[in-house]
Amino acid sequence: MGTLRITLFGGLQVRHDDAPAGVKLSCGVQRLLGYLLVKRNHAHTRDELTNLFWPEYSEVRARACLNTQLWRLRQVLEPQDTPRGTYLRTGSGNTVDFNWSSDHWLDVAVFEDQVSSVSSHSILSVDAPAIDVLKAALRLYTGELLEGIYDDWALFDRECMRSLYIDGLAYLMRYCREKGNHSEGARCGQSILDLDPLREEIHREMMRTYLDTGQHAQAIVQYETCLKTLERELGIPPMEETQALYADILQSRIPSRSATETGDRDALQLAACQLNTAVAGFEKAWSTLRRAVIRVEHLGRQVPVRDD
Repeated sequence: MGTLRITLFGGLQVRHDDAPAGVKLSCGVQRLLGYLLVKRNHAHTRDELTNLFWPEYSEVRARACLNTQLWRLRQVLEPQDTPRGTYLRTGSGNTVDFNWSSDHWLDVAVFEDQVSSVSSHSILSVDAPAIDVLKAALRLYTGELLEGIYDDWALFDRECMRSLYIDGLAYLMRYCREKGNHSEGARCGQSILDLDPLREEIHREMMRTYLDTGQHAQAIVQYETCLKTLERELGIPPMEETQALYADILQSRIPSRSATETGDRDALQLAACQLNTAVAGFEKAWSTLRRAVIRVEHLGRQVPVRDD
């Protein structure tokens, strides 16, 4: 009997290592198994399950529905000669539970444990092997938790896993910036904003990441994206901290040394644009001054002045 592998991200799937393919599950079985796996801190009474899944039924009918779904679930988890209770425990104490001491692999459990464990360390103290563990855990998030199930309990835990995924990406983003891996840090930040474009602190971190590599123009674009998103979705301006960072960027007229050394085109283009603007302004002012001088000279000579 091989390891039972269960994934909840991107939809619930069950597969035994010694089986050629996964098992197709009915919606009712998915809801029941998903609940047992997500709410894994305690055993569940039959009354709890019937009240949750069949609240509109009589007690007798709800119990019958539960028994049917448990029978179907057992066919999936414990097929053929698999001993009863290997994965699904229905004890005499009127409780139902998944057997957590069994030989199984659950993506959500691995994801939650590893992301929480690594991100609990300070950015300055975490080592490269731990970051590799974090990256592997984040790759498990292939989609939202229990896609297709819209019960209140599923929506709540879906949002918890989504928030943990974003927190893990944010931790990785800060680590990459600390280590000078700005390209990967920017990718992490964009992944966060794809999921939650209102995370203003991520917009700021992206702006700082671009500034670290002299990409002033891209930092300005990031601010403008933040500004438009907040105005469109919430009708509010960016926070003072974000606006102050933007003002600092605008005051950086000369490209940084790192940008010049790496030939950063965005920063050089921004500097050239600013220089051209300054030159154009100077030329306009000089032309105005020159015409004023000529007018004064002509007036002194009593000679009419032509405007062409």
